[in-house]
Amino acid sequence: MKRILVSLLLIITLLIGISAEAEDRFTISDIYEQYNGWRWQADYETVRNETIHVDVEISVPQADAIHVLSARYMPKGYEAANVKDGENIVNNQAGWFSCAWPNDAFWREAKKKGLQEVYAEPAPLVLQYGQFDMNTAYSVNNALTVQDALDQTQAIADRFFPGQNMRLVPHIVHAHVNPGEYKRGKTGDYELVKEVPDFKGVLFIMFDQCVDDIPVLDPDCNGSYSAWCIMRSMADYGLDSYQYHMAYQLFSDFQPKKKDVKICAPSEIIKAAETMIQEGKLRSVYSLRLGYAAFSEGKGKVKLKPVWVIEGELFEKAKSEPKNIRTVLSVNSAEETKIIFDAQTGKLLETRRMSYQ
Repeated sequence: MKRILVSLLLIITLLIGISAEAEDRFTISDIYEQYNGWRWQADYETVRNETIHVDVEISVPQADAIHVLSARYMPKGYEAANVKDGENIVNNQAGWFSCAWPNDAFWREAKKKGLQEVYAEPAPLVLQYGQFDMNTAYSVNNALTVQDALDQTQAIADRFFPGQNMRLVPHIVHAHVNPGEYKRGKTGDYELVKEVPDFKGVLFIMFDQCVDDIPVLDPDCNGSYSAWCIMRSMADYGLDSYQYHMAYQLFSDFQPKKKDVKICAPSEIIKAAETMIQEGKLRSVYSLRLGYAAFSEGKGKVKLKPVWVIEGELFEKAKSEPKNIRTVLSVNSAEETKIIFDAQTGKLLETRRMSYQ
């Protein structure tokens, strides 16, 4: 009898545990209703004797359901008839497409006349998700707003891939704010070549592809983005227009593997991140967002899993010191990382360095 009672108690305990675990999972609509407009705001003391201040929006897309999906990279090919005069197209592999104007022939002729295509700037303004205003023009002597850049990047995607419904949303904005021309010196730092008060600054923006209003927060399993654009005025070249260079790595052929899955609350993710902060590893938090991340399944196929993603500076050890990486367009912390949590289980899946290449 005693053995039976013990067995019953164990069964009841297990059932209560399973029930409690189930109650901790919610539909995406539940999460949106509860957390839309909320912010993660806190100060943390770390083993480095530093205080880390966190103040970010908890970003939850408004959607009816979130699924586990299979998808393919967009097949090679595009509407070639829609290429405009002077555009340069690169489509050398599935899932990759770029469109630039003016084309290479223009820049070869410009170089002969002593005119260079200038991007480099030592300290651009970098605005992470949630920090920029869509209707503001951030780059010096560049009237384009973030919304203008989104509209043109979206229009090119729609022009070459009609009917694919590839909606984009801005993720990170880089704006050149220091008028002048720079070159990279022997030390790796950018040096001022000459001051140019009317220098036309570059607007450089990364975008996420949305699947039924849910953003793909990491599309290539490598910390990158679904699309990016570079735009600046061509007035210095005698043209009343804007240079543009857009690149895309997009998905299509979405098929549900598991429909309408339930997910954990962001409080679980924040609890895990708090440990990283207190250990002196996570030293800044840019954003906390719900979306999809891609996981390769080979032969151009990926699985898109529901994930919570924290972006910020993640160091390997508490004693690690910061380093920078340099690209043509910007200088960034080498520790900028996408910390990816499984939204269904709340467990850390992996970390991916944020790529601006």
